[in-house]
Amino acid sequence: MDMNADIVLRLPLIPGYNDSPEELILLRDFLKKHMGSYRYAEIMPYHNLGVGKSRVLGLKTDDNIPSGKEFIEYWTKILRESGAEVRVSGD
Repeated sequence: MDMNADIVLRLPLIPGYNDSPEELILLRDFLKKHMGSYRYAEIMPYHNLGVGKSRVLGLKTDDNIPSGKEFIEYWTKILRESGAEVRVSGD
């Protein structure tokens, strides 16, 4: 940011892992503090497309994580309170 780079902040959000109200408030405050140092923030909602592949590879998976699409409206509302442009990947 100090070098005036062309930055898009990509925010992968995973329900129950990094989307608590406290964490979203921290992200909101970060976006507000650094307004003008990035182009926009992009929410990357969790999807479970890799779960099947992980199973085939013998990796541990958490099958109880809901799709992030259920939470986009809430996440977007909180983060837009910063005044930042907030987009959702895949839209």
